[in-house]
Order: sequence, then structure tokens, then C-alpha cells
Amino acid sequence: MSILHDPVYVLGVLCFLVIVSTYVAKTRFGKKLGTALIVIVFTAVLANLGVIPSASNSIPLYDAIFTYLAPVSIFYLLLGVNLTSIKKAGAPMIILFLLGSLTTTLGVLAAWYLLDPQSILGEDGVTIAGMLTGTYTGGSVNFNAIALEYNFQERGILYAGTIAVDNVITTLWIIVTLSIPVACRGFGKTKKLRSIKLLWNLKKKTNFPCIP
Repeated sequence: MSILHDPVYVLGVLCFLVIVSTYVAKTRFGKKLGTALIVIVFTAVLANLGVIPSASNSIPLYDAIFTYLAPVSIFYLLLGVNLTSIKKAGAPMIILFLLGSLTTTLGVLAAWYLLDPQSILGEDGVTIAGMLTGTYTGGSVNFNAIALEYNFQERGILYAGTIAVDNVITTLWIIVTLSIPVACRGFGKTKKLRSIKLLWNLKKKTNFPCIP
């Protein structure tokens, strides 16, 4: 049996890639990509170099990983969910989350009819739309759960490309959402300062003691 088809060898290489990618993701450049995308890129490079089998030359180990290990890892992530924090968040935050999820879903549906991605991506367009809807309403767990359900991770480059787009758009969106409160806070302070200045000028002109 060729070493490329030896499950122990392939599993060892994959584990090594995960470890290396974890450390690379902590670097200044790696933080922009994320561990998942770095693992995919490293794996794709080694697969094209013939170090490990590619998806087109799949081995039973790959099927076992996608069938058992990947779903278990998602379940493991869900174990970290603290349901009591939902109660602490209160009704207003939960309502805002539900409204945000609803508008995200409506946005994806609107984009689907306006851009017609299925004409370019075919049936994969439906899966990608679901993955992006999931990730923007529940994070990477939803993203990968949907990918696993429809075996989209076997699409290789398209799967990696979807992750890359998700990372870039998410970064831009986070920057925007973090800037909005700062801008609103600054606008509120400016408005308050103008009001105080107006009252002070009015007091000096009228010398009316009731004006603070």
C-alpha cells in the first residue's frame, strides 16, 4: 500500500497542519484569515504537491472525518453554549437578535432574486446562500453545519473561497458596526455641547437666573 493511502500517515500530516495553522493564526497576518482558512490553504497546497491524497483521489479516512469527526466537533462547540446567558441578556437583546436574523434572511433572499447566483454557481449557489445566512445569524458553527449537511466541504476550492469571502465581509461589517456607536456617541456629545453653549449665551444676553 502506498504511503499516500496509509491512514496513519495522512492523519499525522493533517494533525500537524492543524497545529501549524493554529500557531500561524495567532500571527498578525494569520489573524486576518482565521485558522479554518489557513488549514484549508495548507492542505490544498500539500494535496496539489502530492504529499497527501486530494479530494478527487479520496481515501476512506476522509469519509470518516467528514462523517464522524466533523459533526462531533460541531457538537463539542455547542457544549460551550451558556443558556443562562440568554436569560441574563433579557428580552430586548433577544428581540434585537431575532429581528437581525430575520432581516439577514430577507437580505439573502433579496440578493438571490436580484443577482441570480444560481446561474453561475448552479446548485452550489443554494448551499452557499444557506451557509452565509447561517454564519451571519449564528456564526461559524452554522456555516460548517450546513456545509457538512450538503457535503459542500468536498467542493474544495469553492468551499475555501466561500470561507475567504465570509472572513473578508465579516471583517468589514464588524468595522462598520463598531464605528456606528462611536459616531452616534460623538454626534450626541456634539449636540449636547451645542445646547449647553446656546443656553450659556442666552443666559449672558438675558442675565436670567433661571437658566443654569
